[in-house]
Amino acid sequence: MDADADIALKKKRLGQIITGIEIAVLCASIISLFVINTTSTFLLIFFALMFGFGYVLLRQNKVSLAANYVVLVTTVFMLVFIWLFNGLNDEVLLVFPALIAFAVMVGTPKLLWVVFSVTALNILAIGLLNDLGLRQEAHTSGGLTSATFILIILSLVTYCILVLGKDLTQALSQLRQYGDELEHKVEARTHELEKSLADLRATQGKLVESEKMASMGQLIAGVAHEMNTPVGIMFTSSSLLVDMNKKVRQQIESGALTKSDLLRHANDADELSQLILKNSERAAALINDFKKVAASKDEERRSEFDLIAQLTSITEAYLTLHALETDKVSICVQSDTSVHVFQDKEAINQIFTNFVANSLLHGFDGTEGTISIQVDVVNDDVMVVYRDNGKGLSEEAKKHIFDPFFTTKRNKGGTGLGMHIVYNLITQSLGGSISVDHNQEAGVGFTIVFPKRRK
Repeated sequence: MDADADIALKKKRLGQIITGIEIAVLCASIISLFVINTTSTFLLIFFALMFGFGYVLLRQNKVSLAANYVVLVTTVFMLVFIWLFNGLNDEVLLVFPALIAFAVMVGTPKLLWVVFSVTALNILAIGLLNDLGLRQEAHTSGGLTSATFILIILSLVTYCILVLGKDLTQALSQLRQYGDELEHKVEARTHELEKSLADLRATQGKLVESEKMASMGQLIAGVAHEMNTPVGIMFTSSSLLVDMNKKVRQQIESGALTKSDLLRHANDADELSQLILKNSERAAALINDFKKVAASKDEERRSEFDLIAQLTSITEAYLTLHALETDKVSICVQSDTSVHVFQDKEAINQIFTNFVANSLLHGFDGTEGTISIQVDVVNDDVMVVYRDNGKGLSEEAKKHIFDPFFTTKRNKGGTGLGMHIVYNLITQSLGGSISVDHNQEAGVGFTIVFPKRRK
């Protein structure tokens, strides 16, 4: 129900109640006239006119003011009659329940308490004056006149309750209907959401598999591209070496081979052999990195171990093995508590070895530097924040840091697979996630989150 319809309904109900009060008061005034009670008749006619002013307020659409006005006039009407006539024995007190019900429905909480408080104080005052002998009440005999007044008042109370009860019944019916409709809508929406969730999970599974295949395809294409250079050099060098050996053999058979020719051949053969060896080592390194990236889950060996102790051991071992490169670098592993995990220890070793190697190659480049590794436990997960204060990364480099074969140091032996290996190990072996800190002003930062216990 909208606001305008609600106001219209209140206006209609209030008009009906004012009409009912007017009829009841006029009936009472007629009875009072027959029993020749001039004061009572005059007061009843006066209050009938006072109640009639409520129609004026309603015509001006002052519904709330009209409701409060009717409550106040009814209160005054009741109090005047109990003071002037039969006091606490006056039948007009029977109006009080209907008055309170009406005040609750159409008035304000403040008005309700005002009406109740004023009425209660007046009743107590009359009772006190009666006890002190300062007031004498005329007790009605319970005759026909009294019975008629009671019947009129009870009819008015019943009418008011019926009018208000009709709205309550209608409101409850609408509320029940809205509740049923809402329940059906919630149930239907729940089924839709459950279906959508199932579809989303199925789609997510397909996307994950598709992403894995796309990543593997990109990786294989990258390996083929990277392998093309060393293999091409080895092929060319081998071809030249074969041709040189063939030429020397011909010179030997013809007896035209001189000592200088032999020395020149030996030097050229040595250079070509070194070139073949160097590029074969590069090809072997690429294949080895590819095997690490594509390592199957069957090769994962999960065990219970102290993560802080393991990280400390990894970093100390790396510093010892690469003492010449790391003499100006310090590494600090920090944690507020011991952290025991059930994870792939070899994956942890490979991840943080690659991190440190990247910091040395890309971040410090032979200069002084500091690496910090902060470990925290968040619910059932471990969060590791790795930072160095080196040269840092450009925003463009941060976008591609985990792409296979992306490197800024290719001329210094970088294959571009180090961080891709780290990404795969964290997401697949550890079942976690890794993100780059885009807000770090100096150096580079990574946040790694993975479960304490890999299932």
